[in-house]
Amino acid sequence: VQTLFTNGANLYAGGSDVFVSKNNGSSWANSGLSIKTLDVSALASRGTTLFAGTTTDGVFASTDNGLNWASRNQGLVGSSIKALIVRGGSVLAATGSGVFVSSDDGRSWKKSDVGFTSKSVRTFFSRGATLFLGPGAGGVFRSTDDGATWTAANDGLGAVIENPVTGFAVIGKAFFASFVGSPS
Repeated sequence: VQTLFTNGANLYAGGSDVFVSKNNGSSWANSGLSIKTLDVSALASRGTTLFAGTTTDGVFASTDNGLNWASRNQGLVGSSIKALIVRGGSVLAATGSGVFVSSDDGRSWKKSDVGFTSKSVRTFFSRGATLFLGPGAGGVFRSTDDGATWTAANDGLGAVIENPVTGFAVIGKAFFASFVGSPS
């Protein structure tokens, strides 16, 4: 399992397929997304649409809780999806080729890299009106316009910003970023 996600009362797990549990994880059912080389790396939802980001085949969407899936990759460059996040009316995809935004439930994608200096994106985090992204190198970037523009947010991080960001966390008003090779 590479990712977990909840949507309503359903719990989803992504790995070699998307699996769904309707009883808090007591039992699981295969959703039917199975493709031979598929690894599901990210899950998100917007309204009734469930999105699955894969490591080799881009983004898939389901409008029936994972029973049927359709490829949603028009305009998406790079088929390796690292993370997905929903902000307002948009879905953002983190890829090895940058950040892509869709405002039509993944039917089309546009690159969103104004102010962003790294091609590879590994993770997203949302807190209030601010969206954060963690790239393969270059530190932490933030957006206050749902991913249209990005600015570096690296004060006090030092040389660790040359390492890939692996995750984010918040405790109270403190914001934390983890980097490969560093306990910081």
